[in-house]
This record gives sequence, structure tokens and C-alpha cells, in this order.
Amino acid sequence: LLLNSLRPALPVELQRGLANGHIVVGEIGLPSVGAFMLPLPPDDFAIVMHSGMFEFLYRIARPLAATVFRTEKSPEAVLEYQDFARISAEIIWWTKETNQCFGPDYPITLDQKVLAGIIVEHAERFLLAHELGHVYQGLSRIQVDRLEEEEILADIFALQVSLASLPEGAQTDYRMLALFYAGIELALQIWGVMESIGVQFVDTGHPPSEVRLALIRSHFKDSFQTAENFDRCMSVARTLQNAFDHVVRIVQAPVEHEEQFTHETDTLLEELNQLLDRYSRNDIPNYVSFTSDATALMDRGYPEDVMRHVFQRVGRALGALARHEKS
Repeated sequence: LLLNSLRPALPVELQRGLANGHIVVGEIGLPSVGAFMLPLPPDDFAIVMHSGMFEFLYRIARPLAATVFRTEKSPEAVLEYQDFARISAEIIWWTKETNQCFGPDYPITLDQKVLAGIIVEHAERFLLAHELGHVYQGLSRIQVDRLEEEEILADIFALQVSLASLPEGAQTDYRMLALFYAGIELALQIWGVMESIGVQFVDTGHPPSEVRLALIRSHFKDSFQTAENFDRCMSVARTLQNAFDHVVRIVQAPVEHEEQFTHETDTLLEELNQLLDRYSRNDIPNYVSFTSDATALMDRGYPEDVMRHVFQRVGRALGALARHEKS
């Protein structure tokens, strides 16, 4: 789907390579987050995208949409910036520690889900176009002095191809352009947060995210005749950047936000302990009810401290049992 949406805007060399099988694009069902290009000499190329990347992007975009896009229909389904930052930080921490996507539950409207999906699709198209940019450089024998220059050229290629592949009329629809560009910045902002904690999910050698953002914004601005029209299309992206600034502050300095996390941890542990006590009173524990209620409880999301506290309690209980029981 993503490749077909980009194909009409691709250079002839790439279209020919895709048609004759010298360039292949595929998704593999790994839960990890990854996207990269493999050169297969002399002139074959494979672009590999992990299933986990698609899930990760959407998992971040949903609370973002619930924060940025406020609706009159459901004013209660609105996250504050600090809520988005906490939820995103938890998603990022879990991804870093387990290499799989996990995230908490939160209020969100159907409209916000739809907008999240639109932004994520634009982010995915940009990432795929970026890897196709590397292929184009390889086919064209474009020489660069540094690896960072290669990445910047791939970004510019991705912006141009993604923009040219938009449906007819979209390039003059400033609301659609705002969502389109927000998708590009979503991808780059996420990688920026990853850089801040030393995680690299896409092929290595990328310049710092702030450099990439500045260059992409500059080239995007060049496609407008007036600064006013450019500003209209930057509205969502600027709001998005404000949201991610909160995320970076939490991810880089979690101690400063420890009080909030500690309170949430204590509250969740208290509720979990109540469930354990309630459903283990009889000789045969009520596993079915506990699983249902505990799942709903954990879906709210939790910091990693919760797991340590839970296992410490289980460990103490098993230790006490082992001292009194031979079997």
C-alpha cells in the first residue's frame, strides 16, 4: 500500500527496478522497530521494514492525537501535555528494555484515532521514501564525502517524493498539508527522543535529529510562495514539537518527575494487591476474574518499578512457603 502510493512519483530508474525485481520492498514480522536498506551487489537492493515499526509509530501517535486534536464532541477525551509525555516515556522505556511495543490505555475519541492513523501513514511513507532515496543514490552512483550527507540527501528525496505523490488537490489543501508534514516530523521527533537515550532503530549514520528537522523544514518552506501559507501548514508540526519537548524532559531527567511516577506506582500496587487478596481467599483462586481485572488495571500503564515490587512480594511469599513446606 505504501509503495504503491509512492510509485507514481518515483524516478524512472526506481520504477524500472521495482518492475523487474531488482528492487524489492518487504515487511517482516519482527516485533522490534526497524527500517533499513540492504545493497545486494552489483545493482540489486532490498528494503526491509519490521512490523514492530508500524505498531510503534501508531502507539506513539494515538496519545499524541488525543493531546493535539481537541474535539468539542468529547472534551473529556483529552490528554494534557504532561500526560502525553508520561505515556510516551513509558512506551519508549518499554520498547528500549524489551524490544517490543507496549503502552497504557487512555481516553481517546474515534476522530482522534482517525487523525492518528493519517499522520502515521504519512510518517511511514516518508520512512519508506527515505530508504528508496538510498537506493536511488546507489543506482545513480551519487558520491558523498560523509555518511551524514547521504542521509540528508535521502531525507530531501523522501520529502520531494512524498509531496509529489499526494492525491490531486492535496498540495493546495493546507489542512491536508499540515497533517502530511506532521507525519514527517513525527518520525524525526521520535528518532530524536531515541537519540537522547542512545537507541538507534533505523540504519546508522544519521545526523542529529535537530539538523534533519531544520533542513526538512527549510526545503518544505521552499515549496510555498508565501511565508503565511507555510506557517499555516506548520501549525500541527509546531504543536507536535511542543508535545515532544515534554517527552524529552521526562526521558532525559526522570528523577525530576519521580514524585508523579511514585504516586502512580503506589496507587497501582495498592489496587493490584487488593485484587490478589480478593481472588486468592478460597482454596482454589479465582484465576479468571483476576486475569480480567488485572489486565484492565495494567492497561492503564505503569513504570518499571511496578514489576520489581510485584516480584518482590511474590518472592517473599514463595520464600516463606519454602521455609514451612517440604514439598
